[in-house]
Amino acid sequence: GVPCQHLACCSSWRFKGSSTVHKAAGGSAEASARALHGSGEPGKVYAVPVDPTSALGQAGVANVLHVIAPSRVPTRASYEPDSDKSLALLQACYVQLFQVFAQCCGILPSSSPHHPPPSSCTAPLPTAAELPPSSSAAAVGQSPSSGSTSGTPFGLYHPPGPGAKVSPAETGGRWTDALLVIAKNLTKYAETVYFRDDRCVVIYDAYPKATVHLLVLPLDLAVLSLDHVKAEHLGLLQHMHGLAMAIVGHLKRGQFPGLSFRVGYHSLPSLRLLHLHIISEDFHRADTLKNKKHWNSFTTAFFMPSETVLAAMARSGSPAALVDPSWARQLEEQPLKCPLCGAPGATVPAMKKHYQQCYETQQQKGGH
Repeated sequence: GVPCQHLACCSSWRFKGSSTVHKAAGGSAEASARALHGSGEPGKVYAVPVDPTSALGQAGVANVLHVIAPSRVPTRASYEPDSDKSLALLQACYVQLFQVFAQCCGILPSSSPHHPPPSSCTAPLPTAAELPPSSSAAAVGQSPSSGSTSGTPFGLYHPPGPGAKVSPAETGGRWTDALLVIAKNLTKYAETVYFRDDRCVVIYDAYPKATVHLLVLPLDLAVLSLDHVKAEHLGLLQHMHGLAMAIVGHLKRGQFPGLSFRVGYHSLPSLRLLHLHIISEDFHRADTLKNKKHWNSFTTAFFMPSETVLAAMARSGSPAALVDPSWARQLEEQPLKCPLCGAPGATVPAMKKHYQQCYETQQQKGGH
């Protein structure tokens, strides 16, 4: 079909639209929408970032725009008996649909995603156009001419050299605190920073496990892991998710149109400070992916999609129920297996060689 990045569909207050779109957006799409927006209202349009691992995400779709039009059917939740009011709501839908679409594309500016005006549409969390002025590339020592694309604050993906890594002396011998050291010294480690706004910083992973590997960190250093996340942190996790999805969209439109991505958290992270992974799925290309734990931490359920975490937050106010430490450790230690076809692998090099064949075959078929 015709390539598109933002897909609009009629939807309900529960964000259940076309069954085809709903299925292609992935199993967590509805929960993700509810986590971001609660419930929908007739006459409004809601943009929901697409899971990059879903069928829609693999096809390059970044957002689904849920259009909740008024209904003239009395049994529908969106029923509006007053014909004049119904017409006004329908007109508002058309106006907001084009507003949201323009915001997703960076054509129109919009207010902060945290405080949208009551009369306007609800935009994604966040698109590049919505990020606050303090989140420009210049804020992290990158000049706007260093590869950024017009209409987006994100620049080229250009990892630093090995000299930018945190030394053991700086962590006091506790390598698990490397992220905390960077977050506390962003000026010193400016070379490791890909992007920053008023709530988060996105850094290059020091030991990337694929061609693209970024980490989204909160600037609130008290949130050390998902274990420290409470109901009041939902807005932060939504912001991290939206930022990650915006970056994925930027990278797919620019440097890496042929890559697919995963966005999520490790069940048992090895480093302190909450961090959300943005990683491409070409794991066979990473020299630093060397052992079984590395492989299983990104190719099994040990890697929890961001949408799954947001859905758990929406249900119970905490993602704690998602993590069973003993089960997570079993996943880390389980035999090597190809995530695309399920074939076993005797060694990591053998697994990567097999995976490359599966991955490239899927690419040729248009799966990435």
